[in-house]
Amino acid sequence: MKSDFVIRKMVLGCFLLFPVFCTGLERNTRRDESSNTEELKAMQERETWFISPELAADIRTEDTILLDARHYALYSVSHISGASSISWKEFARENSGLLLQSDELKRKLKEYGIDANGLILVYGGSKNGWGEEGRITWMLRTLGYPAYVVDGGFEGLHPLLKVTYGPLEGQPDSLPTTHDSPALDAIFQRADSLTVTKDELNELRNRPGIILIDSRKKEEYLGATPYGESRGGHIPGAVHIYYQDLIREDGRILSASELAELLLSREAIRAALKNQKLDGAPGKRSAKNSSAHESPSDKRGALPGEISKDRKDVLPERHPKHRKDGLSDELRNLVFITYCTGGVRSAFVTAVLRHYGLQARNYPGSMWEWSAQPKVEFPLTLELAPGEMQYE
Repeated sequence: MKSDFVIRKMVLGCFLLFPVFCTGLERNTRRDESSNTEELKAMQERETWFISPELAADIRTEDTILLDARHYALYSVSHISGASSISWKEFARENSGLLLQSDELKRKLKEYGIDANGLILVYGGSKNGWGEEGRITWMLRTLGYPAYVVDGGFEGLHPLLKVTYGPLEGQPDSLPTTHDSPALDAIFQRADSLTVTKDELNELRNRPGIILIDSRKKEEYLGATPYGESRGGHIPGAVHIYYQDLIREDGRILSASELAELLLSREAIRAALKNQKLDGAPGKRSAKNSSAHESPSDKRGALPGEISKDRKDVLPERHPKHRKDGLSDELRNLVFITYCTGGVRSAFVTAVLRHYGLQARNYPGSMWEWSAQPKVEFPLTLELAPGEMQYE
């Protein structure tokens, strides 16, 4: 009798573990089509980085590339059927957050079957991740590839699509070969406006209208070096906004009004807005300050005080004055430069800021590169930005 009971337990255990080696069933939860239509329309009116899992599930076709940016250990447990595992480290220089040269990036991406000709959807761990989905999407967009982050990550997407258990990619749902949605006609920014180098950052960081965001944990901002940084502290003048603070408890990114509230809680950002008003109309150079705002000798997008070749002012190309979403035009005229340890968490922050029409760039070298430079030319400090101790 006892042996029969043990055998029955073993059989039951095997039955329960069987899904690890097979695919799950699709859950057919969908929003109404009007919500998807509104989101698609918004993609054509402004620069969009995040799309809802419902829209992602709706516009996916056989040609859509689905990338899982989580750690491979999580992918090997379960992932969306048909998704490929991808790691940001494969596309970075050794022991660095800096990207490989563009030709090398494209070659490696081609090995994944990724090019600029099709829709690319990237999901990560959202609240349980490190912002890897933002890093991969940011990297792809620096190359001009049409990539989007699936808001809410795996947890938001798996109730809508078939799931595979185990390391094999698995067969996706039966998908249409084409889709009549206008998703690929969406607005994209200039690819060269997404990043800064260490030398550019060093030149720009003390300029009016430049906001430097340290997206690491508070203890790292205050000097901890848990990931092999050569020196501790933060770049002088940087405000602290932990990247996870941009993600709600449900795994979705903050709304525009929530983001505005978070940004305006930082005294340095409020001071920059006040100075902007004192200098004149938003986005315009005042005569007395024009000499102090000469354009650096790079060929990137306009920064505060710069005049681009094809514009008469310094507003973004798609300056969305008509959007009533809680973000002021004054905020949109600031330039946010984000950094972390290796440009991963900060890439996620850049993605969120740009999604809501703010000018933002990622510094991929971040603390790994900056802290390895001569300390006089590339300083770090433990002194807090104004008002930093008001929040934790």
